[in-house]
Amino acid sequence: MSIAPSSDSALIQAVEQADSAEALQAASAALASHLAAQPSPAPGAVTALVQVLGFNNPGAAVAAVDGLIACGAAAVEPLLANLDAHNYGARAWAVRALAGIGDVRGLDLLEQALSGDIGPSVRRAAARGLGQLRCEALEPQERQRIQRRALGALSKAASDGEWVVRYAVVVGLESLAQRLLEASPEASPEASPEDGNDALQQIKAVLTQLQLDPSEATPVVQLRARQALLQLQGLQGAPPTRVLFVCLGNICRSPAAEGVFLHLLQRAGLDQAFEVDSAGTAGWHQGKPADRRMLAAAQRRGIELPSRARQLERQDLQHFDHVLTMDADNLAAVEALLGSSPARASIRPLTRHCRRLLAQEVPDPYYGGPEGFDQVLDLLEDACEGLLENLLLERGHPQPSSVAA
Repeated sequence: MSIAPSSDSALIQAVEQADSAEALQAASAALASHLAAQPSPAPGAVTALVQVLGFNNPGAAVAAVDGLIACGAAAVEPLLANLDAHNYGARAWAVRALAGIGDVRGLDLLEQALSGDIGPSVRRAAARGLGQLRCEALEPQERQRIQRRALGALSKAASDGEWVVRYAVVVGLESLAQRLLEASPEASPEASPEDGNDALQQIKAVLTQLQLDPSEATPVVQLRARQALLQLQGLQGAPPTRVLFVCLGNICRSPAAEGVFLHLLQRAGLDQAFEVDSAGTAGWHQGKPADRRMLAAAQRRGIELPSRARQLERQDLQHFDHVLTMDADNLAAVEALLGSSPARASIRPLTRHCRRLLAQEVPDPYYGGPEGFDQVLDLLEDACEGLLENLLLERGHPQPSSVAA
């Protein structure tokens, strides 16, 4: 069925008099298309579209939602004024419309929907809507209040039981972060809470949690969180974070740490955002591959060790952002090489980043049996996972030039 009338009254009448599901869908689409082309949609026509949401006709409701979103702010009051607590379908469609419009007057309904609606698709729409609320015209204090409410609701929903909602939370957080930056050009996603950017820091923390959560059963959520975090942190197109692992001879522990960290980066899709290397404080094994026992132990875990041994140089301490040592002797040797010169790199024991295993140092397995290499890899995997998480959270923050063992 085609609908050809051009006046508001004729289009409204076509909706009201539709005598079949197909006729209602066609009439709703025609009215929606007409209103989308009007600079100031007539209130009566907007109300007619709102009423369509209450009919049991998904096709007509979709057309009405599209039309209401196109009407923008003019549709908000009719939507809120016609909410029917006893008509779940109408309320669900209204959430979708308000989410697409992004008007702050819909904040209460979007919060309620995200926290308690029974429909995952409705919660998903609410999450996206909270991320794109239009606050540009508000006073700074009111804008911050609205955005913090949206951030609080999205943060709580990050643990929603449905993956489609968690995915939408990521999208909402990414949109909210972009709006925070647009509203405050001097802000930086790497800024600290002391600089008044704690909202951005909270967004980074939630995205990192979603990206690294080992209990997340849906990889696409982690991938989308990674993409949002990269966008927010400015890793794409920015200089890579440079990480150097240091042991004594550079054939056991530090090349294994390099390989483990590279493996984690590749698995997370972050390998382009980091530059990773290893070195030894002594030059005994210059140019040699990793110890064959360490190579074999790593390969059993699917980890490649691509490096060739080299000796640490003073210029490394100016080139790299982070230097991670395996034991106290390595740390002392690095600091001795540095002398009184300031270092660009932060210098600290790798075990500072362990989360599950308790260790002060990564023991040298060179003179032990095969089990020692597996124990070292267990420790390195734990420490490198913690290191990656901390670097994602701390990227852009100044680090101390040296940390005592």
